[in-house]
Amino acid sequence: MDLQKFLEELKNIDLYGLDREQQEEFRTVLLDNGLFEECLELSRVIYEQNREEDTAIEGYVHNLLYLDRKDDALVVLYNSPKTPAILYQEGLIYLEDELYEIAEDKFLSARAGTDFNEAIRAIDKELVGIYLATGREDKAKSLSERIFHEEPTLENFQTAFDNLFALGLFEEAINFYNEHGRGYEDASILFSLAFAYNQIQNLENSKMNLLKTIALDPDFTEAYLHLGHMSKGDEAKGYLEKYVELQGMSISGYLHLITLYKEDQQYDSIRTLMQEVLTTQGISEETLFITIHALKSLFEYDKIYGLYNDNAEIKEDPILLGAALNALSEEEDYIDFVEEEVVTYFQVLHDDPTYVETLRNVYDLTGSERVLDIINHFERHHGPHGHHH
Repeated sequence: MDLQKFLEELKNIDLYGLDREQQEEFRTVLLDNGLFEECLELSRVIYEQNREEDTAIEGYVHNLLYLDRKDDALVVLYNSPKTPAILYQEGLIYLEDELYEIAEDKFLSARAGTDFNEAIRAIDKELVGIYLATGREDKAKSLSERIFHEEPTLENFQTAFDNLFALGLFEEAINFYNEHGRGYEDASILFSLAFAYNQIQNLENSKMNLLKTIALDPDFTEAYLHLGHMSKGDEAKGYLEKYVELQGMSISGYLHLITLYKEDQQYDSIRTLMQEVLTTQGISEETLFITIHALKSLFEYDKIYGLYNDNAEIKEDPILLGAALNALSEEEDYIDFVEEEVVTYFQVLHDDPTYVETLRNVYDLTGSERVLDIINHFERHHGPHGHHH
């Protein structure tokens, strides 16, 4: 069928004169081709001819929503008979705007009006989300568990399991998995399970479930990060290298890998890692932070100095500024420069965890009175240890 030709012919057809079946057929063609704008007229005609019918109303409302005309959609629903389907539709729109109270009212009214199981379950799932969003965790927990027991699917298991998790009930989540979840071969569930074991300090089971996670899904990025942090030596290196290859964005993974390379004096690996991060991910706060650490472990202070002067964003970001000056404060050639900067950027650096250490490094090498004043300021405010973490 030639779509262009179809659209041309449609312009000359009296849409009101078509029978409903024909209208729906044309409507399907337009929707399947993503022509929501062209379809709107037809949706409106069907609606106007069948104002009391759920499917006609919903068809028009969905069409309006596709075109981001939420207010128009609400007006149509407002003027429609309050059937469960219409109330449910209203609830979804209010929920999207985070108007939880109105959404909840709509859902509860819809639920009271239907005995259709699938509809009730769909509504209950929305209610679980509302209870979580509005701090009624116990309600969310019992409802999501009831949904699962009524219909033990993977998706319903996941909802109930995630809720226990969100509530920090890790023991309970583990028990729930052991009772009901063993049949599900699902990487994200096993990953959550590993996390729950980690939270109760059962590292052996945590690691075992992380290994099961990547056996099921070899590209499960976060699992490699945690395996890396839980392992030692070459094994840790292997997992973290895989994490980097999958372009995970947690800085801790990169810093850990740099430390492992440095311990084994694999300086070229540090260089390669740094170059790959900058090439694949470009310049950002994260990649600059990783680069500064890499250069520091290579003792390439001149490059940190270069980076510092080439990237204005470093001076605007307390973490980056702190890291760069902290690294440079280890090298005598740059100490006068660092002295100037730590005084100038006092406001920016004030809360950076490495600031006091940097100040001490500078003072040890320069005996600068200005720097001593700042150190004393911290000792007065934070006790003798500054704010080391």
